[in-house]
Amino acid sequence: MKKRLMILLLGLAAVNAFSAVKYTLRVLDQQVIGTDFYFKVYLQSTDENLLYLASSQIVLDYNEDNFTSDFVARVAGTGEQKIRDRYTIATMPIVNNRIVIDIDAPTFGDQTDFDDRVILISTSNPGSYIGQFKVSTISNTSGTAGLAWYYTTPEVNGTDISYFDNSSPWNAHHITSGNYTNVDPADQSLPVQISSLLAVMTNREGMEISWTTQSEVNSSGFFVWRSSQKDGVYQKLNLDPIPSGGNSSSEQDYSFRDASVKNGQTYWYKIEEVSITGQSEFFGPISVLAASPVPDDFDLTPTYPNPFNSGTSFRYAIPEDSRVRIAVYTLLGAEIMELVDRRQEAGYYELGWNGTDVNGRGVPTGVYFLRMEADGFSKIQKMTLIR
Repeated sequence: MKKRLMILLLGLAAVNAFSAVKYTLRVLDQQVIGTDFYFKVYLQSTDENLLYLASSQIVLDYNEDNFTSDFVARVAGTGEQKIRDRYTIATMPIVNNRIVIDIDAPTFGDQTDFDDRVILISTSNPGSYIGQFKVSTISNTSGTAGLAWYYTTPEVNGTDISYFDNSSPWNAHHITSGNYTNVDPADQSLPVQISSLLAVMTNREGMEISWTTQSEVNSSGFFVWRSSQKDGVYQKLNLDPIPSGGNSSSEQDYSFRDASVKNGQTYWYKIEEVSITGQSEFFGPISVLAASPVPDDFDLTPTYPNPFNSGTSFRYAIPEDSRVRIAVYTLLGAEIMELVDRRQEAGYYELGWNGTDVNGRGVPTGVYFLRMEADGFSKIQKMTLIR
């Protein structure tokens, strides 16, 4: 479900003596941090006349299906001093997948007070910084943010920029005609999601590291990193990336074999995912003991930590090659996430759960059950998630 991320920017003409007033609206510095989408808004005057920002409203559309949030937050702490200290920048609850940004101009008494408090809209690129904003909780990791300016007339709640002109700073004017500038920035993809990461000592060829992605967007490939300590120095094990699926909304399975391990040594592994633009994200680490590869019995260990907040992990043992299925259930027995369902070699495995369901959405605080089934073996472990 790849959508083009287009920003439509509206420049308009004033109805007073400024017959060709224009401006450009820009969204820049788009980024994904965890499951939150961040972006910055700038306003630039493209007219040679001096324009001062009055109370205004900016309306944006976005791909609501890709988020669970019903609000957008302004992120404080950066930006132009006058905007931060003089203007009130607020957001309203999201309605009909529209983000509404309200700009309230400061009050002023005389010309000196006006000059000190009211911001002159910049004519330099990228313009005056309005603020940084955040849409929380990405739910569809195979989509994009899909931001676009909603630019119909103010009478139907579209983007409405108001300004004070230099010759009459006491009167605010609305920019209402149809001169516009289009800007099409690079698409901002939402993140790759790895749903499982395993490491197991095999009978023949050392340590096998395997992982599964729920979805991929603009992914180039993967690197495997190893350390002898969790917080130690990690070594990249493969010089060439393991090719990924690129763009996929379905599960993809990957594996890498580390043949240079010593029996009795504990190792820590991370997976680095590299995008087609060169950006990278690390997943893990997980630990595994390079020990006798064949256990005597089936087993499923308790999860640790328990209770947990962001994630928990567990180990399981398979004494012979078997079809293994491990899933997470609610107290009422409803399955919410399948972690493993495949045939696996005899050995010891480690796996984790990050507190999400099959669609990648975070599940609420509560008690959940982890169940393992393999060749007539069945075992359940209880775990508690605290948000």
